[in-house]
Amino acid sequence: MRGERATLDRIFTGLADGTITEDEFFRFADARSGPGERVAFRAYKALVPADHAYCLNLSNQYMDAAKLPHHEQLAAIRAVPLPKNEGFDPRHIGTRLLLPAVDRFAESALRVRTNLLSAAAGVACERFRLKHGRFPKELAELVPAFLPEVPLNPFDGKPLTFRAFDDRIAIYGWHEHNQFARQPPPADFDEGQRKGEPHGVRLWLPTSRALLNPEDEIPPPREKP
Repeated sequence: MRGERATLDRIFTGLADGTITEDEFFRFADARSGPGERVAFRAYKALVPADHAYCLNLSNQYMDAAKLPHHEQLAAIRAVPLPKNEGFDPRHIGTRLLLPAVDRFAESALRVRTNLLSAAAGVACERFRLKHGRFPKELAELVPAFLPEVPLNPFDGKPLTFRAFDDRIAIYGWHEHNQFARQPPPADFDEGQRKGEPHGVRLWLPTSRALLNPEDEIPPPREKP
């Protein structure tokens, strides 16, 4: 967001001093540039300084939200008031066209963080298994020898979910307010009819790794060419 804010500042500055042309603006904004849009843009030019300040104010609010604990960021970002999409408000044409969908970016960043924390916990579980001959019964067993603390789900601030099975473990964080789950979660991540989507990892015992089905036999090692 810090980089986006700097880019937006440069664009608005260029619009005000003429170093960014009309054609460049429409290209930056990836917007239609028909006759009607160009007439509206020329009328908007006088409003650029005010819109510049408005856009930077929104960007600063996003930056403040990014300083909060991870599980509080999305709510704070979505609470930032934006120009309405309905109707036509000439005062904020630039902001509406240029300001990115910050909540989507933040959501994606939290998904990545959840996956990385789950992967780190999975590595710690494997190190635990190599030392003790079994997977841990809970993530707390990994602290402090293998992890400094139990990782927290960036979406809700609670410890990552840990589930143990006969031949595998699952570690994940649930994104409850994601209403656009891309596909049903694996059964190991399933929490009934709960809304949202999980993000995390699964780790099998060595005897079950690389098998399509638990009943499959372990394939022999391939000969070196």
